Order: sequence, then C-alpha cells, then structure tokens
Amino acid sequence: KTTLGHCHLLKTCDAISGNLQSNAVNGGFVRIAVVRQIGSNDGSEPIPPKCCIAIMSTVSALHFVDSTLFQRYRVRMKPIPKTLVESFYADVWNRRDFDVAHDIIAADFGFRGSLGSEKKGIDGFLEYVDAVHAALGNYTCIINDLVLTDDRVAARMTFRGTHQAEFFGVAATKREIEWAGAAFFTLSGNKLSQLWVLGDVDAVKQQLGASSVGQF
Repeated sequence: KTTLGHCHLLKTCDAISGNLQSNAVNGGFVRIAVVRQIGSNDGSEPIPPKCCIAIMSTVSALHFVDSTLFQRYRVRMKPIPKTLVESFYADVWNRRDFDVAHDIIAADFGFRGSLGSEKKGIDGFLEYVDAVHAALGNYTCIINDLVLTDDRVAARMTFRGTHQAEFFGVAATKREIEWAGAAFFTLSGNKLSQLWVLGDVDAVKQQLGASSVGQF
C-alpha cells in the first residue's frame, strides 16, 4: 500500500491542473485518469489547506475541459450521421445558424432542394436557405423518420411555413402551407457532402393557387 505525502500530493495536483489549463488554451483534448486516496482510517493527519486548494484547482480545470472544450470542439470528433442531419435541419434550416452550417457542411456541398433548385457550394446553399425563409415566414423542417448507414442518411420530411412574400409567382397570401419530402444525404470527411431532396411541389402549387409551370 502506498500513501502519497502531502508534498507529493500538492505537486501532483499542480501538475495536473497546469497541464489541463495549458491544453485548454491550445485547444487540445486531454484524457486523464486520476487515482486519488484522500483520507483513510489509518489515523493519518488532515490534508493541509494548501493541498486542498490545489485539489480544488484541479477539479476546476477538469470542469473547464469538460464544459468548455467539449462544446467548442465537439465537431472535431467523428460525428454520428443522425446527429449531423438533426443539426442540419434544427440549427441550419430552422434557426439559420450559419456558423453551425460551416461546421457540418462541406465547402463543395452539392445540393438539390425540395423545391427543385440546385446549388453547388455552401455559399449557394445558404443563399437558398435565406430565399426560402424570405418567402415563407416561420419556415420549419420536421424530420418524420430517418434511415441510416455509416455514410448515408435518408429522411422522410415535412416542410411548413407561412406564405409572406412572392412564391412560385404568387404574391403573399398569409396562408400556412405544408408539403412532404424525401431527403438523401451523403457524408464525406465527417461532414455532409451531398443532399438530394424530392419535394411534393404540386402540393405547394395547389395550396398557393399557382400556375402548374411556375418555378421557385
């Protein structure tokens, strides 16, 4: 049985705390196993205040790594396809968080939308997102079902919004419209690289009273 002296315990805590903070500043990841035995029934003297402070500092550093670095650098870990697709719709489409878009979508993203438009590259895709939101207020994408493999995802979708600006050649009607769609994603290099969506455009036109030849 080995008992760490107080001096040794203090140096150990300081070293762990400093290493964690240093790695945190550099944006690195740290995996540490800390084995500790504080107090016992062998009549050892209480741990001095300085050692207690060092232990508290170490715990704070561990908390910093857990709560800050994991959130900031979560996309650097291999993502789960389901999580990427859920974030694509909840964060990028529904909340228009374009910082998240750049984290999860490849720069040369190939996109075919539910309304028939095709875009190449993330910038063109984000312009399309803005255009849909401009035409449809409160625009929301709802995932009804998902089927997944390691690098492919298929989603059965519902799209919904309030017609607030010209859409398929029809001036704003303030009607809530809704249509179904099927989305097929391809993942590459831990990001979404391609998306092909088939949407029920005829249902959109019927709800708007649009011409059958109208386009978005």
